[in-house]
Amino acid sequence: MFGLKKLVLGASLALTGTMAMAAADGMPPLATGDNEPFPVPGYVTVVDFGAEWCATCPEMVQVFKDLQKKYGHLAKFVIIDIDDYQDIEKKYVLEQLPSQIFFDKTGEPIWEHVGVATAEQILERVAVLNARDMDGNEIENPPSHLDKDLGVAKARAMNAHLKKPAAKKNAAEVK
Repeated sequence: MFGLKKLVLGASLALTGTMAMAAADGMPPLATGDNEPFPVPGYVTVVDFGAEWCATCPEMVQVFKDLQKKYGHLAKFVIIDIDDYQDIEKKYVLEQLPSQIFFDKTGEPIWEHVGVATAEQILERVAVLNARDMDGNEIENPPSHLDKDLGVAKARAMNAHLKKPAAKKNAAEVK
């Protein structure tokens, strides 16, 4: 029976390309847009980055599970263990765990929160990104105190880091 499980696991890893190579050398797969389960297209997506060895991360995992269960129809709450994605902390410029990144419906990273966040803090930002509160009512003016701690400059820097460089125009096209 164990041999069959090993064969099935080996076959499924062979189908995943980079994951098979990563598994063969004992390293997690390299973090690429292709294998990351976020952002979820068409939804505000909040990603919690943590690790098993992180002392405060389990608290965020529970918050995210509860939020997904109650509000998963309005936004997606994704839990990422950084040890499962090689170099993901570098890609998203994560300086401390846990960290949460809020993506808008188009997949752009907008805000980052470092440390433990309450469900209320997360829902407030999700509501602003959805332009609706969690009851579905339209929000006309977002709370002004969010502007003070958005980390917009870092989000812009992260966006620039994540986007591929635009194709250069040749001299004939510029004139």
